[in-house]
Amino acid sequence: MNAPQNKSAAHSIIGELWAGRPEADAGHVIVDFLAAHTDAVHISFAQFFEIARQAEIKDQNVVLNIITYLTGTDLQLLKTGFEYIEEEIVKPLDIEQVRAARYNKINPITGDEDDEIGSKIFMYFIPSDLAKTALVAE
Repeated sequence: MNAPQNKSAAHSIIGELWAGRPEADAGHVIVDFLAAHTDAVHISFAQFFEIARQAEIKDQNVVLNIITYLTGTDLQLLKTGFEYIEEEIVKPLDIEQVRAARYNKINPITGDEDDEIGSKIFMYFIPSDLAKTALVAE
């Protein structure tokens, strides 16, 4: 694991791994965003896409690559969260509820069969404990 000690180290790790690729630039702007928003409790894919777009990175696959890397075991700067959303109902879910709901095609709140459950469960992101300490250090 390459746990960064500060924001500069995170930039270096990303820059070395993704050298010459747009993921390096996307990683840098996302790390900068996380450093400025360590108290965030709900970051959506759309927010990450917008951050990248503002840095003129339009390829969503590039952003997905960086999000996958930042949630992985290497840097661990992001944690994932899940929620069930249907009309006015918004409920947090843990990974086991998500797996069971998708596998069995059931509503995780009511237990009723729901063939459309995949369109009602959403992933979001939270800065990890490491991000909350390392990204504010210099």
